[in-house]
Amino acid sequence: MLRRSKTDQKGTGKWINLGVESTHAVKRLLDELGYQSGKLFRGIRPGNRITEGLCDSQVSRIYKGIARKINLEKSNVSKISGHSMRVGGAQDALMDGLSLPQIMVKGGWVKTDTVLRYIEKATGI
Repeated sequence: MLRRSKTDQKGTGKWINLGVESTHAVKRLLDELGYQSGKLFRGIRPGNRITEGLCDSQVSRIYKGIARKINLEKSNVSKISGHSMRVGGAQDALMDGLSLPQIMVKGGWVKTDTVLRYIEKATGI
């Protein structure tokens, strides 16, 4: 359940369908953690204290940390944001053969120009 988003400021919420592999991975995580309730993704503070959730800046730091660990060039690491996964998701969907309307539905986009901006580097437009 996505409870709030940029296009859902009132917090009506909507269910997001995951792919089969993602569903299995999330199920394994929930089982391993003995997950009961609350937000799925959480931070870890010093002393292994678990937070109630993640903020935008934490997501960005996590992605940048992963990029540094795999020795991505510093100039590329600096360009990574929490939003990078949405851009990459749109590009992956295009490369998987999804049409523009399918990509828009999958990502919850309303404006075609936003998606076109995201996929332009994947297509070389």
